[in-house]
Amino acid sequence: MTIKQMIVEACKEYKERYVYTILKGEKEKKVKYEELIKDIYRVSNYFADMYLQKKTIAILGKNSYEWIVIYCAILFSGNSVAPLDKDISREEVDLFMKQLQCEVLLFDGEKKEIMENEFPYNAYTFGDIVDRASNQYTDSENVFKRMDAIFLGASACRKAI
Repeated sequence: MTIKQMIVEACKEYKERYVYTILKGEKEKKVKYEELIKDIYRVSNYFADMYLQKKTIAILGKNSYEWIVIYCAILFSGNSVAPLDKDISREEVDLFMKQLQCEVLLFDGEKKEIMENEFPYNAYTFGDIVDRASNQYTDSENVFKRMDAIFLGASACRKAI
């Protein structure tokens, strides 16, 4: 069973259960499995709009809900993911990007210093990608229909919602 299949099965079985709690100061937001899968598919659609298919995409950042959504969306959209250590230096980022032949780096907002001084790759923050995808794909059914047309295996996930 693939990671994608495991996530889809978990979403089917536990869709009303909470999978993640996001803490912001003293406030917390609980996320259900069905919200997680919708966010993953929204971002997957957004990757298709960015022409990110069959690419190696590096991700850099600390553990967060957005990191999980980005990681899964990369896999779900037919791309390969290269998770980089959150404490990596700029020189190491450059080295890994070259060695892995990554064209895109996705990072959490705390890593903006990595992008200073003419960073030669396409780079986007997790929050920017997740927010844009959420704003652009508000109709869940259309997200899944579009996924069926773009990516293989999406129909199985539609049943999870």
